[in-house]
Amino acid sequence: MRQSWSDALTAIRWACSVSGNPGRPYSSRMLDAWREEGDSTDAAGQAGIIFRLLWELRGAPMATLVARAVKPSIPCRCKAPCCSGKRMNNDWKEAIDVLAAAALAAGISGRSYDLRVAILHRFYGSYQSYRQIALALSGDNAPVDDGTVARNGKEMKAWLGAKEGGDNSETRDGIEPMAFMRATELLQSAGLLTG
Repeated sequence: MRQSWSDALTAIRWACSVSGNPGRPYSSRMLDAWREEGDSTDAAGQAGIIFRLLWELRGAPMATLVARAVKPSIPCRCKAPCCSGKRMNNDWKEAIDVLAAAALAAGISGRSYDLRVAILHRFYGSYQSYRQIALALSGDNAPVDDGTVARNGKEMKAWLGAKEGGDNSETRDGIEPMAFMRATELLQSAGLLTG
């Protein structure tokens, strides 16, 4: 029997958590899901169904969904003396990289890849303030101004339509709200959402 979820974010979060090897990039798992046939009811099969339904959202729209749905870091069990016990989630990192490249293509946040990535980290769970981003990006010879970071952050936020740290149930302009709206339509039409 198929499981159902209350909203698209919950369904995507669940699919990302159970869909195969977490070390494989989500885009690779989406391709597997796209190739799947049938109506499997086990967890991996159902995650594949979700990814197959969301296949049309590949690229930046799907990256916004994954970046919002998964945690930036996951437990690390290497037990090395230098380990903090956490490592970066590969799905989250890939989603951030896809969004950074898409932002560059759209002319968002200038030419600095590191600045785009840092701002995306802020929106999707890593940095807390523009000041922290400026400090993290400032080198000995090239300080980054807080105003520059805030200006680029505002531009990125408008392009994404992102809401820092929260869900995106509100309808707004931008890639993320549109992706959530389309994901909701696709999942509802397949009978996977209860609401």
